[in-house]
Amino acid sequence: MDIYLYIDVAMVLLALVEILRITLIIIENVKDTSSHTQWSTSVVALDSFRVSIVASSFSCT
Repeated sequence: MDIYLYIDVAMVLLALVEILRITLIIIENVKDTSSHTQWSTSVVALDSFRVSIVASSFSCT
């Protein structure tokens, strides 16, 4: 039964790392006003989708 607790803790840490990474991408995107803005926005959208999938897996356990 303890293994499920460890898995949940690992998933929470993974989600926190992903959220921090997305935050850094957003900060870099704000600083950078070059032509790469559209590409960075797409990356943020994909990462947000992945975080929402990870977050939804918590609620199922």
